[in-house]
Amino acid sequence: MLSPISEVKPGAILQRVLDKHKPVYLVALSVYPGRIEFDYLPENTQGVICQPIGTEGVLILGANAPRSYTKQDEIWVAAIAEKLDNTLSLYLESSQESS
Repeated sequence: MLSPISEVKPGAILQRVLDKHKPVYLVALSVYPGRIEFDYLPENTQGVICQPIGTEGVLILGANAPRSYTKQDEIWVAAIAEKLDNTLSLYLESSQESS
């Protein structure tokens, strides 16, 4: 079931990802005190990857089992974030040119 909270308010973990531009993988969300910042994710979320998208965004993925992401999954997530960054950058550039 999805959380009734839809607004993402960056806490310490997301802020670190935004500041350092490095991903964070929380393998067992329940053991991290900072898990409260992810209150917009479903209640049963067990693992989270916070992958930076460029310099201003973060891709947040949740899993329903702890330690469920493999190294290959992390590589895929990084590639998807890079593709999103490229696509969004092109879109923003074209929309600024047409203004």
